[in-house]
Amino acid sequence: MSQSSCSSTDEEEARELLIQEKKNQQKRQQRRKEKQPISKDQQDIELACYLQKQEQKSINDRLKADLEFARQLQQQLEQEENNHKNNNGASSSNSFAFYKKSPYEVLEGDLALARQLQLEEEQEYEKKQSSRKSHSPVTTPLTVTAIPDPNNELIDPTPDLHELFLAFDQHYFKGQLASVEVKWSKRMTLCAGICEYQRGGYVVIKLSEPLLKFRSREDMVNTLLHEMIHALLFIQMKISDHDGHGPEFLQHANRINNSAGTNITVYHNFHDEVEHYRTHVWICDGPCRERPPYYGKVSRSMNRPPQKADNWFHEHQITCGGTFTKIAEPEGFKDKKNKMNSKKRSISKITDFFKDWDEEVKIDEGGMTTTMMKKPKRS
Repeated sequence: MSQSSCSSTDEEEARELLIQEKKNQQKRQQRRKEKQPISKDQQDIELACYLQKQEQKSINDRLKADLEFARQLQQQLEQEENNHKNNNGASSSNSFAFYKKSPYEVLEGDLALARQLQLEEEQEYEKKQSSRKSHSPVTTPLTVTAIPDPNNELIDPTPDLHELFLAFDQHYFKGQLASVEVKWSKRMTLCAGICEYQRGGYVVIKLSEPLLKFRSREDMVNTLLHEMIHALLFIQMKISDHDGHGPEFLQHANRINNSAGTNITVYHNFHDEVEHYRTHVWICDGPCRERPPYYGKVSRSMNRPPQKADNWFHEHQITCGGTFTKIAEPEGFKDKKNKMNSKKRSISKITDFFKDWDEEVKIDEGGMTTTMMKKPKRS
């Protein structure tokens, strides 16, 4: 028993010593903290917290004061209303009904009144606009739409080419053809339109003025959009084949046709108009006069006879061997040609000035020999 009691007392003493040591350690740490100076950041944080508490306190105080003041006003209004009721009867209660409304009810009433006034003003404006339209003359603006409409053929049969191009570029090509040039061609008579690709990525769209002036507005729009698709494919994919109407071309053509109701096709050659301008005609005197489909006839829009530069001329010389003779040309073409030739002959040369001068004469002047021309003979 004595041994067990001794061990328990030793444990208790050890615990007390351990507790005392922890307390001493905490005291030492507290002393160290008190000795260490507070950093500037810590001071700023403490100051900010203090100011925030003070500000919140002042806000709460002001709110309490405002609430108390509002209660006092409400009590005064109720008291005045009761006094008027007692003095003037129930009729006077309507004059103070406004003060019973809360601020939110007042705002809702003002908003409803503002909406009503706005609606009345809009109705008045619509009446004025409708009266102006009924009395003003009808004016039709220039339309740049690609949608085929019979009214456009009457309203705007010959639209401006550049305005159409700019409008179509923004609407159907997202402005990707800003660097493309578009213009009319007076000499192009074999096809309605062409897209030319030049060095440096320069693209020019040409439309045939002689062919399209016989056609409708719809044909002009379809031709322009056709060539704009070629220009887009060249800019995006460097496809420079004029006859390249592959899946990329058909995809864009179908996209625009579905959107605008146009009729963009793979080819836009107007055969009747092309034949109308082929007024220079030659015929062969060889066996090919009996062979279809041309029967020895060659028609062209310009005065250029069949020659070696034509890719079919060599084969013709082998299979036929005949010569071509011109049998038709435009009316007044010979007179125009003779007039141009006479203009060429009238141009004088510098040598013509010396035609009537005599031969050269040598003259000695102080041992030096010079050469001069005699004066022209007088007739």
